[in-house]
Amino acid sequence: MKTSAFKNKLLKIATCLMLLVGSNIYGQIANVLEISNVNCVPDPNANCTSSSVKILGAFIGDENGVPLTSDNVANYDANDDFYVYAQVDATGNKFDLFIQFTLIKYLNDGTRTETLVEAHASGSTVDGNYQVNYPIPGYVLAGEINSLYGLEDILLTWDNTDDNTPTCPNGNYSACNGTIPDQIAVGPFLVVPQFDPISCFGDTTDVTLIAGGGNSPYTFTYLNNNTNATATNSTGIFSNLPAGNYTFTSTDSSNPQREVIQNITINQPTQVENTVNAPTLSCSTGTTTVTFTASGGTPPYTYVDNGNTTGGTSSWNSSTNELIYTGVSEGSIFVSFFDANGCVASNNITIEAVDQTPPSITAPDDYDLQGCDVSVITDLPYNDVGTSITLAELQSALGGNGNASDDNNIDSITYIDTQTGTCPIIVERTFTVSDGCSSSEAVQYIEINQPMFTVPASETETVDCLADAVQPTAPVVADACGNDITPVITENADPACEGAKVYTFTYTDCANNEAVYTYTYNIELPAFTVPASETETVDCLADAVQPTAPVVADACGNDITPVITENADPACEGAKVYTFTYTDCANNEAVYTYTYNIELPAFTVPASETETVDCLADAVQPTAPVVADACGNDITPVITENADPACEGAKVYTFTYTDCANNEA
Repeated sequence: MKTSAFKNKLLKIATCLMLLVGSNIYGQIANVLEISNVNCVPDPNANCTSSSVKILGAFIGDENGVPLTSDNVANYDANDDFYVYAQVDATGNKFDLFIQFTLIKYLNDGTRTETLVEAHASGSTVDGNYQVNYPIPGYVLAGEINSLYGLEDILLTWDNTDDNTPTCPNGNYSACNGTIPDQIAVGPFLVVPQFDPISCFGDTTDVTLIAGGGNSPYTFTYLNNNTNATATNSTGIFSNLPAGNYTFTSTDSSNPQREVIQNITINQPTQVENTVNAPTLSCSTGTTTVTFTASGGTPPYTYVDNGNTTGGTSSWNSSTNELIYTGVSEGSIFVSFFDANGCVASNNITIEAVDQTPPSITAPDDYDLQGCDVSVITDLPYNDVGTSITLAELQSALGGNGNASDDNNIDSITYIDTQTGTCPIIVERTFTVSDGCSSSEAVQYIEINQPMFTVPASETETVDCLADAVQPTAPVVADACGNDITPVITENADPACEGAKVYTFTYTDCANNEAVYTYTYNIELPAFTVPASETETVDCLADAVQPTAPVVADACGNDITPVITENADPACEGAKVYTFTYTDCANNEAVYTYTYNIELPAFTVPASETETVDCLADAVQPTAPVVADACGNDITPVITENADPACEGAKVYTFTYTDCANNEA
């Protein structure tokens, strides 16, 4: 159903259209808009605002384009078809007019129906009236119309070329008009009442009289036949009308006036009722049954539990419309019933008992024990099924301060135990006192903790190397109740050479009792050995090269890099000694030496030579031969000569070569 705002718009449009009828809107019918299946749906976000083609108005007419009015309606019967006519105003050369709208039909009883209509007129679009070739059969019955028609959601499109094909806007919004206001199709004077039914007893509703045809302005009057309240206006909208019998009179401005009188009954449902049956309680700890019953209004009913402090549970019986609470003790229940229209009836009741004072009880103070199970509880032994005790036993129970009392007589005192946890074991002991009408409870907690356990004595072992200090097997240790404990194993950092390697086994039971066992390795690195020192005889110092260092490892197999030293080179012959000093991480030290004994062999010189010359002056000193010792070192000779002969004789030059070892030639 349309909103009141739309109804107001239709009423205003109807007034305007009546003026258009008076301006010869029903000229000769020259154009027909054939029904189309184009199904042209514009983009709702499109700026479809071109006004090259407009609709100035609409009316209902016969197949010849004669408008149907109150003056000629008697000339037609149910066999005549009628059509919607649109008055078109076009600017420029436009073709293939296409119109899409929702045809709204209001019956006399206010019923509203909708039909999507699409129609197309090929050829040029001209000013004038267009018949939408969508017949409205049975519009006139017994000389009167039975409905009011309106056009909503109107969309016009057109072509700029004559191609006999309707155009649907698809990106080109210059050939469409989507801003045409809704229209009422003008016809004979008709008034259609519109109102929403009253949902709840005592509510009101708004009545809107939608008028069309005749001559505007219209005048509307209502009379409440139950209270004689009345009002008149020109809008046809009457707000906040209660239930009752009404007479609505609507008139137009024709001369004589046309008048429509309608008797309308606005009904309302009966009032929703919420009745309750709540018996009293004898004891404050007793229970009863409370029944809430829904009636009146418009079934079916739903309910809302707005608050229930009685501890009762509810169930709904739809056949009797009863909400039944069982197990109801003292407290309050607040229930609201809603009928099918959302009308509500609420009831809030309080349940009170005759015996308002329950007995009181104080549990003995909590206490702790050591043990592995509940058998260590010897005072009032553990009982998980419940047992009775006397007031004297309660007062003397372990923990102390237990007591119970009542304003009349104590009927019974019981306790029951519940065990939770394993370490510690928590026993929740619930004491209950009853006076035959109600009972009270108090709780005592008994905590059973495990005793301390022991571990083996810590151990120590001496080993040569860190590799021998392997993690030992953890001792098997159980808590005081025989449950094996898995230790947390830690170790200190590895010593760099010698020292202590300690493995620590920390045992913690479920009660966080803790004991530590350690296993300590004392690492003492033994001395190591080196190969026997060696000696070699060579001719020359150049032959006394540094030998390769022997591979030496400490007692744990770790290679040792030696410190290598050597003596000064001998001047000629003698010993060339290389010393390799090995030291492990524990400062154990061993020395290996390699000695070269250098013994320079004899060398040779060229064979002596003789030359005969004529004169002493020709006997000049010859160049000394180049001579090297056995190691290739040049030797400078000592040169001597004999006395010059007086005339003839031998002139002798002597070259004496001596190496560093005093070998001479």
